[in-house]
Amino acid sequence: MVDLIEAELLALGAPRDAIVRSDSELEAVHAALAWARRGDLLLLLSHSQRADVLALLQRLQAEQA
Repeated sequence: MVDLIEAELLALGAPRDAIVRSDSELEAVHAALAWARRGDLLLLLSHSQRADVLALLQRLQAEQA
């Protein structure tokens, strides 16, 4: 699935250096959150580490309160 998404992004003109791969879903979420700026929309597609990703997001949300 990741290869399919990457191939489509490249076919649509995304520069190769704009595509980042991570070793795990949780690592990818950390990288996306570090990259994102206020007002950005992130689509966090997570399956195998869904519980860990949700726990991270809940912890971060609690820290903002």
